[in-house]
Amino acid sequence: MIEKIRRKLIRSFQLKREGMSKLTGKLCPKIQAKLDNEGFKSSDCVSIYAGNDLFEVECRHQRFAVNLSKRTCGCRKWDLTCFLYQHAISAILFDGSVPEDYVHPYYTIETYMKAYEPIIYPVASMEQWRRTSIDPLEPPKDKIQRGRPKIKRKRYPSEPKNPYKLSKAGTIIKCSECKKVGHNSRTCPSKKDKGTVSTNAKKTLTTNKKQAAGGARATAASDVDSGAGGSRTVASSAVDSRAGGSRAVAASSTGVRTSTAPLTISGGGANSERVVVQTLEKAIQRM
Repeated sequence: MIEKIRRKLIRSFQLKREGMSKLTGKLCPKIQAKLDNEGFKSSDCVSIYAGNDLFEVECRHQRFAVNLSKRTCGCRKWDLTCFLYQHAISAILFDGSVPEDYVHPYYTIETYMKAYEPIIYPVASMEQWRRTSIDPLEPPKDKIQRGRPKIKRKRYPSEPKNPYKLSKAGTIIKCSECKKVGHNSRTCPSKKDKGTVSTNAKKTLTTNKKQAAGGARATAASDVDSGAGGSRTVASSAVDSRAGGSRAVAASSTGVRTSTAPLTISGGGANSERVVVQTLEKAIQRM
């Protein structure tokens, strides 16, 4: 690739030298055309000589001070670019001089030719190079860096993270809940307040459910304890009153109806009644 660039530069330098050698005049073609255009605009200016190469130029209801010896103008264009503009050209023409003489040497053909004057000498191919006893120059060895190698390239500070996604920078966001500008419905402050109230209500409901469940478990435990105690009481009473029970069975077998009051145990509940019935049945079977 370097050889291609070198050969291209040789050809380019030679074409520039040949093209500029055919030109006549003092300035380069583009500079001369620009100077002619500014000279045409200078027809709108009126110059007044004040002395010591000082001129007052009036152009379109504006006045500028031009100093030909110092090569300055009130518009500051001549000072900054070192190129003539309509105000300075008007003063030069009023003085009877040639505008090309006041142009900076940088814009001349002579300076342009000096830029392309150096010659890039031709180079023979590698087969014709002279052999030396010096060892060939090797490229530097690759040094493995510490840590995991980086795969992703370094991004520019102004480069977006996802170039395929349109940025929302500069867009105005309006909330659909409170109709205010600056946030959306997901981050709405009023929605957060409502969410806090509903969360407190949920916490209260959960606490009530837990308390109700604890009370139910306590009631069931007391029922089991009282049921066990009732069964022991009934069993002992059934053994003591075996004789009375046999008479009741005999009476029932002869067809005599006996009315007995329902047996209830306070505090026992349904479990206690079930235990009492089972105990009575066992006692009757033993008789």
